[in-house]
Amino acid sequence: MLTVSCSHCNRTFYTPDDWSGKSVRCPSCFEPTTVPVPEGRRPVPWQPSPFVLVAVVASVFVLALLVGGRPAAGRRAPGEALSVTNTSRSDLLVPGGTFHEPLPGPPAPVSTKEKPPTTETKPPVRPASSEEPVVVEVTELVEAYFRNELAADQKYRGKSVKITSVPEVIGRDADGRPYVGMYRIQRINPLEMHPPALRCYLSPSGEAQVANLKPGQPVAFQGVCKGKKKDGLNRGIPGYDFVVVVEDCDVLP
Repeated sequence: MLTVSCSHCNRTFYTPDDWSGKSVRCPSCFEPTTVPVPEGRRPVPWQPSPFVLVAVVASVFVLALLVGGRPAAGRRAPGEALSVTNTSRSDLLVPGGTFHEPLPGPPAPVSTKEKPPTTETKPPVRPASSEEPVVVEVTELVEAYFRNELAADQKYRGKSVKITSVPEVIGRDADGRPYVGMYRIQRINPLEMHPPALRCYLSPSGEAQVANLKPGQPVAFQGVCKGKKKDGLNRGIPGYDFVVVVEDCDVLP
């Protein structure tokens, strides 16, 4: 270790032996001071190693080849036009280190063909009805179609109706459509279960609500009356071979 005395603050500190003759900063005042050289010793000047010299020479040689030593096949003859199609950036390099950008080619042809209009398939939207629904009992609606179909159509067909009753059948028809059946006409013989005379076909939201109904629970439905439909089923009384259909029914709170 070498003992160093700061020339500014006179503080003494120590440095490694190979720091002799070098300028260091004092750890106390941070001013530069020179590490003394012991008597009989002189600092050895730095000499590059042979490996560093070989690496530097090789780098200079490779750089010279890249800049000015292109193959003859890549050179253009005097007066030869420059091909823009297959010209790389290295072919555009000229002495002096500047680039000559190629001339812009002809503009791309613009297609005048009209694109076919895109058609978006949107789900059907149920029209909002501004009129109040017709409140009617199940028996009144079925009996009206039994007595006079024409008069019942004028009063109910295509209109929004509100029906409150206890569902007697909850299921799907032959096409898989969910519905609620109400009003069994013949109840004399409890063993004869005749089909209901009114069907409320459910909307998607109504189907989810009906799935949670309990037996015997009265429910209010609102939908569009589609009139009478002949089905030829036996309901215990002659003339009742039809069913009144109400479409797109929702369950009211």
